[in-house]
Amino acid sequence: MAWASTGTPASMAKGLREFFETGEYSDLIVKCSNGDELKVHKLVLFSQSPVLRNACDPQKGFKESKEGVIELNHDSPESVKAMLEFLSLGKPPGKT
Repeated sequence: MAWASTGTPASMAKGLREFFETGEYSDLIVKCSNGDELKVHKLVLFSQSPVLRNACDPQKGFKESKEGVIELNHDSPESVKAMLEFLSLGKPPGKT
């Protein structure tokens, strides 16, 4: 079976950035202290953060696994956004 792919590292990075920026197909919400809700993708985020993965593990019984929302109320919204960008894209914020 043949299929076409543009799966170069550059095109993959572009696709990840697009999904990160739009929140399209997201399956988890990270809520900031100012009420901002950031839509993220579990597969990408959990592959980079065992802490967040544990928080959403249904076997652990944390509310995050039931609600699909992680509240990060003790960090600035800017810090949360920067962390998510780094975990999702593998680069410091602002780098393309």
